[in-house]
Amino acid sequence: MTTTNSLDLNSVFNAKTDGKFVYLEFKKPNPNISIYDPGLYHTATCKSALCRIDKEDGKLYYRGVSAEEKISEDFLDVAFEIIFNQGEEEKKRFKKMVQSHFQLYDEQKALLDALPLSTHPMDVLGIATTALGGIEKKYLNNPDDLIEKAAFMIAAVAITVSYRFTKFKKTPWISPQLTLPYSEQILFQMHSGINPARIQKLGKILNMIMILHAEHGQNCSATTVRCIASAKGSIYSGAAGGMAAFNGTIHGGASQLVSAMYDELLEGHLDVDSYVSKKVEKKELLMGFGQRTYNRILGCWDPRVEKMYQTLISPDFDFPEIAEYKRVAIQLIERVTKDPFFIARNLTPNPDLFNCIFYKLFGAPREMNTTMLALGRITGWVANFIEHTLDRIPLTRPVDLEKS
Repeated sequence: MTTTNSLDLNSVFNAKTDGKFVYLEFKKPNPNISIYDPGLYHTATCKSALCRIDKEDGKLYYRGVSAEEKISEDFLDVAFEIIFNQGEEEKKRFKKMVQSHFQLYDEQKALLDALPLSTHPMDVLGIATTALGGIEKKYLNNPDDLIEKAAFMIAAVAITVSYRFTKFKKTPWISPQLTLPYSEQILFQMHSGINPARIQKLGKILNMIMILHAEHGQNCSATTVRCIASAKGSIYSGAAGGMAAFNGTIHGGASQLVSAMYDELLEGHLDVDSYVSKKVEKKELLMGFGQRTYNRILGCWDPRVEKMYQTLISPDFDFPEIAEYKRVAIQLIERVTKDPFFIARNLTPNPDLFNCIFYKLFGAPREMNTTMLALGRITGWVANFIEHTLDRIPLTRPVDLEKS
């Protein structure tokens, strides 16, 4: 094996720097050189314009605009801008197509009815998304039109999640109310149109949550989607692959575990301070804290967390049914952010500490937390698949090293 002492790295890499970080890029393929980087923590497999996490200020940007600036917009506007970044006329066409596909097709209903309720909701969503490839020719005007295909998928995810919700709750499925804003449409379907005033109020919160979770760079699920895109798989199987990765308990599936933590604390009438101290003493993971991307920046909170936290503690956010969850969340924040153990490790709150409270507010059982997250993240999966395909990036084929 060639050692680094005898290897001229300048002959292998072009080195670029932004003043703080150094980026190495192979000058040309070299079959005799392999880089061992478990988890790809230091390896870029693509270049993307979709979003950026600023390593200096810890802010999240969609197509160069801060995600926090986008939350007053309609989710579908933001989704279109992330995926296509095109003009207003194409955006209008996209939104009209989402509306036209916001319905439960017969084939979808038959498939969803056939899956037992014991099937995890994210597995149901993945199966239903893959199956879209079998009906696209029947329901799409032009299956080669990426804008219509993206609209079809986004609408189908919302329909699948809301229909599965009604199956859980044993409530009727009603005809969609397509005059409502998109986020309200979803809640309208979930709750069979009951209590329109509440749906309107909660719709604004769901809209914000979907925007904040629309895209988040090259995480595990986005990379999975791009791997499938590189193999020229279908966009439906690509998104379903992203869903399978997202459901992992240390990815999007962590939200379900945070809900379980809240239930453990509340149902057991446990003291938050003692609970956290025992976790530290036993060196056990405290759910809802730590986010690898932002924890690299000392003292930085995930900007999505900041916005959700401010929403939660706002005087306008007054929902008695989740008051106890809100109380525990605030106690956890106060306890952890002052603890030297967490400060030393820069372990700040992550989105799951709060998003699961909002999902409870929407009435979703904790098993559906990850599917509620997917309502927004389908944007990123579709966008990553399309960008990777259009960039004509070669088939992803990492090397493996022999174990010694």
